[in-house]
Amino acid sequence: MSIAMYTPGRMDRTTSRTRYVNSVVRNKEKLPAKVSKTTLTTKGKIIIALLAVSVGVIGSNVIGTSSSHTDMSVQEVTSYTVRPGDNLWTYAQMVTPEGGDVSYSVDRLMKLNNLNTPVLQAGQRIVVPKC
Repeated sequence: MSIAMYTPGRMDRTTSRTRYVNSVVRNKEKLPAKVSKTTLTTKGKIIIALLAVSVGVIGSNVIGTSSSHTDMSVQEVTSYTVRPGDNLWTYAQMVTPEGGDVSYSVDRLMKLNNLNTPVLQAGQRIVVPKC
């Protein structure tokens, strides 16, 4: 066994290491002889498997829906300044194909212009898809 000298006020690597080794040797009885391995019961394995499957399903739904709802089409629009007496129905009639549903075009214009109601104010600017 080697002896390390300890000088008060001075600590070097040998002293520090010797103290650590001696403390481990002294406390050896406190350390477990063998580390036990944790095992899962059948019920635990089923729960872990169900959690993994549900995380996978949720992840695939999030990824799948974000790409399917994104409309990346480019659309040409014309900007109009609303005049007194104009209403959204009039603008919707201009862009609705013949035989088409004008109310659908009103909804589309409301979404396109971020409108909560179909009511327009004179001087307001709106965008309308080009025909």
